[in-house]
Amino acid sequence: SPSSKRSPASASRRRSPASSGKKNKRISPPSMSSAPKPPPVKSSKATVQSAPLNVGVRVGGRSLRTLEIGLYIDLCCPYSKMMFETVFQQVYPRLVQKGKDVAFIMYHAPQSWSASLAVNEVALAVRQVAPQKYIDFCMTIFQVQEKFSALATYNSSRAQIHAIAAGFASGLGVNRTQLLSQLGLNRNGENRASSAIRSSCLFALQNGVRATPTVTVNGLVDHVIFHDWGHAEWMKYLSPLL
Repeated sequence: SPSSKRSPASASRRRSPASSGKKNKRISPPSMSSAPKPPPVKSSKATVQSAPLNVGVRVGGRSLRTLEIGLYIDLCCPYSKMMFETVFQQVYPRLVQKGKDVAFIMYHAPQSWSASLAVNEVALAVRQVAPQKYIDFCMTIFQVQEKFSALATYNSSRAQIHAIAAGFASGLGVNRTQLLSQLGLNRNGENRASSAIRSSCLFALQNGVRATPTVTVNGLVDHVIFHDWGHAEWMKYLSPLL
């Protein structure tokens, strides 16, 4: 009936809890008395940029003709570790040295059977607070993957895993207070990395990515590229595309 219909004006006055005037109170992760010392890593000196649609973490590229290589990774995945280290310790530095116009875009695709979500959230928070430390942080976590295994984190909460990973970031020079402020939950159960990790996961599902690592070339999945490729295989593959 006409009386049961809501006018546009009345509908617009309805506000969700997230948009109400109440300030969302964030719940901070537990603090640690001392930050763990990260293992030594070889810095890639890569510059991290924002990716289109705020999905992924972009490294390199300078024009519309840039070759874009997407890397769907999980910081708790040993195969992602192999590919990531090869790309950023050997392949990317060589491409930069040759002046090649190529960009690598990292898409975090955490798996559900480990501490992946919490660890990958910290990586995206590092990207926000100290983007110049993002690659080094990922390298560090890959070096200490055993600390985030299913066995090691069985009795750990999400906040405790955040705190452990944030400790490694602090050891790299990332401001711990600023980093943890990105990870504390608001009244809706989200933190400042939630949107980025959600978008990254949905982007992976959209592209049919079911395992890590998976590689895309200009947006198209190419299963030819394997996790244990070395520098030679990568350069042979990329050379005709550059």
